Amino acid sequence: MHRNIISSGDRPQRRMGRFSVKAIPAVLATFGLAFSGLVASTAPAFATEVDDAAPVVTQPETLAADGLDDQCLTMRQVTDADQPGYVAPAQGKKGYVTNAEVGEPLAFEATTLGRYRIYDTAGNILFLSVFNEVWPGESYGDRADWTVTAVPGEPNTFTIAATLNGTELGTTNLSKKLGREAGAKFVLEPAEGCFQVPEIETGMVSPRTEPTVNADGTINGIIDSHVHTVSAWGFGGKFMCGYPFAPGGVEQALADCDSHAYGQGALFDMIVAGAPYMGPQDGWPTFSTWPNATRYLHQVSYYKSVERTWQSGVNILNVMLVGNRTICQLYARTPGKCNEMDQIVPQYQALLDMQDYIDAQNGGAGKGWFRIARTPEQAREIVADGKLAVLISVEVSELFGCTERNGKAQCDKEAIDAGLDMLQSWGVHSIHPIHKFDNAFGGTRMDAGAMGIVMNLGNLLNTGHWFDVQKCPDGVPADRAQITVSDEYLNFVSKVTGKSKSALFPIYPEGDACNLKGLTDSGEYLLSAMMDRGMIINLGHMSSMTAKDAMELVTAKGYPGVSANHSWTSEQVRGEIVRAGGFLGGYSFSASHSYENEPDFLEQWRGDLAAIGEEVDAYGFGSDAGGLGPLPGARFDAAEKPLVYPITAPSGAVFDKQKWGEREFDLNTDGVAQYGMYADWFADILSYANAEESAKLRSQLMNSAERYVKVWENSIAWGK
Repeated sequence: MHRNIISSGDRPQRRMGRFSVKAIPAVLATFGLAFSGLVASTAPAFATEVDDAAPVVTQPETLAADGLDDQCLTMRQVTDADQPGYVAPAQGKKGYVTNAEVGEPLAFEATTLGRYRIYDTAGNILFLSVFNEVWPGESYGDRADWTVTAVPGEPNTFTIAATLNGTELGTTNLSKKLGREAGAKFVLEPAEGCFQVPEIETGMVSPRTEPTVNADGTINGIIDSHVHTVSAWGFGGKFMCGYPFAPGGVEQALADCDSHAYGQGALFDMIVAGAPYMGPQDGWPTFSTWPNATRYLHQVSYYKSVERTWQSGVNILNVMLVGNRTICQLYARTPGKCNEMDQIVPQYQALLDMQDYIDAQNGGAGKGWFRIARTPEQAREIVADGKLAVLISVEVSELFGCTERNGKAQCDKEAIDAGLDMLQSWGVHSIHPIHKFDNAFGGTRMDAGAMGIVMNLGNLLNTGHWFDVQKCPDGVPADRAQITVSDEYLNFVSKVTGKSKSALFPIYPEGDACNLKGLTDSGEYLLSAMMDRGMIINLGHMSSMTAKDAMELVTAKGYPGVSANHSWTSEQVRGEIVRAGGFLGGYSFSASHSYENEPDFLEQWRGDLAAIGEEVDAYGFGSDAGGLGPLPGARFDAAEKPLVYPITAPSGAVFDKQKWGEREFDLNTDGVAQYGMYADWFADILSYANAEESAKLRSQLMNSAERYVKVWENSIAWGK
């Protein structure tokens, strides 16, 4: 099909037919509240593709109030009078009339189920002015959100009300005069020539060829066993820039990151992510500096990128609800509550809202590809239906408020039981008992490098003490190395005080060392309670001492529900987990080296197989996307051994490079800059390995979703 490109100074000529596909503009539409458009405005010019084939207007079918997304429609007022009654822009003045002979083609874009943004052909968004009239505006805001309700017994007939205050569209200039006339009913009819609303596409050239379920009923696909899809609502709600979805569409979800362009936001971006201080923060549609593999405070998991990775073969996401009180309290822009259990509440709600939003983009309730699974049975049903099963897990440092102060637990058994009851009521199936700091349950596996110093300071603030790092006992693998080490200083302290460690400064022994805090009595109670409930225990982030104690406990009881879902524990423990019947997923490093002092994924995979010491049929991956950690970078040797596009993913689907607005992503230069590039990453690791290893790894990845669900099922069966 021949396509033409309109210059940025032209009006868009392509119009949206009834089932047209959303195009991607190349220039940002001004972002702001539609409420502010108190004077008539025009849509910003943008570049798009033009389809030479004119869309055909089809006969009307029954429309549903929650199934109008991406529809091009006219609004005909239902009236007893024998006169035209179409909605169209008013001539010579601001606003819209309801008595036009020809209806204005209006683009409906869902903000959630049953609610919409409505655009006229000039790209103006309809909004309710403070004068209770409908005017054209430039961008989405709470006054540009419309709730559509079906009229019972009258096909394709609806009332339309401002979501903000319930004001229904009426018969006078499309605005109801409160107390003087009733709201109007409108018949929605198919049209052509609508404004093309911007959206990101997945870049899929041809769909998957692999079935989602094998002939024997097992799941055929990959699990991302550790991902933070909704972490933007964590850490108080303003720490990160951008959202995986937004009612205002891509222009709102991925808007410019003004909060991180200067001041504290820029400082945190520099400290946490290594970004240049006060560097560019432009979002849609240019994205000059973000997303990228190391800009941790910027959104990488826009829902269309999640869709691309699902199309590539990931049919289960294990979403971690995450929080950190110290970060929340230090970040002054934070408006939300900083208790870590409070931080996960809006993330849980965001998951529900994200499911509704994706349903709304795909025809209505239950029709979307993103489905929350609260049981193994639901996960299997969702995958068999060709959709993405979304599981819920929790990863916080102060689970149920169970921190410790100078070794004393700050919670009791009743708090643990009540907390588990609440999480299970949400459908949470797995928990990290320990995250970044020591807590009432045990010790943490410290971060390495400069981040280790930051986390040690956080541990001091949270618990009243530094990490207790000493030489490891025999048989216990080392935790991550700290950089504040000096045997000379410790020898001096020993001579002066007679003690082997410094109480004032976190100076540790050189060489391999361990956080000596192991599993506590409260920790043993928590793990036992989780086992009784059939929940999966994540050993990631546990100190080697705590992980050793935990494995001794679960092994003694024969419990299979253990996991290391993004590494973050030693190879020794990872091998023990698999031999105990648990699940293992490796951290998604690049196919070969992309960062200094980090392994590559294939190196990690080989090491894990050696540690397991027996044949395994499944190996997963944990992306940790959105979790303040690096995504796979561009390989150092990408120029010599590039990934060639288009790519074929493990599902058999073929993809070209994905675009966000004007920016095109290439794994060879960008690494995994955003979540959709895991499709590219799969192709890269499988093509980088030799033929024998590639076939073996591909099989293990495609068995990983089945393995995880089976571990979940076995855990529940053990608890009964």
